[in-house]
Amino acid sequence: MDVVQSSAFVVVQMATFESVLDTMRVSASMLRGADEGGFEQRRRSTGSGRFLTEKDIQLRAPIETSDIFKSVPGMYDGFLMRSAFSAIGSGEPPRCIPSVFIDGRPMPAPSPDELDSWVRPNQISSIEIYTDAPPPQFQVALSGCGSIVIWTKRLGAIRKPPM
Repeated sequence: MDVVQSSAFVVVQMATFESVLDTMRVSASMLRGADEGGFEQRRRSTGSGRFLTEKDIQLRAPIETSDIFKSVPGMYDGFLMRSAFSAIGSGEPPRCIPSVFIDGRPMPAPSPDELDSWVRPNQISSIEIYTDAPPPQFQVALSGCGSIVIWTKRLGAIRKPPM
């Protein structure tokens, strides 16, 4: 339609759609942190890593977040992992602190106590543990250690650690 100053007045009226469309009801729920971050997809398609759901975490009955890792194969002293870089001449592989991601965000390398202060067990919806090769988005260059990816029940519900 062209609107020109000297043209006649035009009235446009749309017919009602009531008789054409039935009522539609849409219901949705917010994706939990892990689902939004792709946890379920990686859990079903990845051949590496350990995946702990909220139910798995509850069955462990952790008091602190670091307690969750005490019975995970490939982890030592509750939080350390085997390092990819071996010490020459040592009989045992060196151990290192894994890279930690919370809701997909990299965090500074924590001690178990720091991790416990950042997120409580009841805030966690799921955890991904990669003792070998994590997916690219959860790798830290030249770290030589695995990664722990923690998904909270509500993104952003954790306290940020001091930098």
